Amino acid sequence: MFINSGSEYKVLPKGNFVVNNSEAIRQLLLRGSGIAQLPTFIAGKDFAAGNLKPLMEEFALPEHAIYAVFPERKHMPLKVRVFIDFISEKLGTDTPYWDRY
Repeated sequence: MFINSGSEYKVLPKGNFVVNNSEAIRQLLLRGSGIAQLPTFIAGKDFAAGNLKPLMEEFALPEHAIYAVFPERKHMPLKVRVFIDFISEKLGTDTPYWDRY
């Protein structure tokens, strides 16, 4: 699904490949075998180097939330607190950490 100016568009792709591995999809793209939807942490360097070309940039993808669910405890283990702080720092902003550089 893609979103543009508040409207949602659903696309059912047809093709010869069914792949569920992002790196395999990236390799197929680099060989010119079609188009795909990949996150920038996988394809960002290829975009920057000009090896891949972004398409449909005026469209957005649906956002997905990530939640940390844990029991409330008076004395939370330090490793749990450190993990929650790390995830919040890396993923708790509008710009993913891999796009901040």
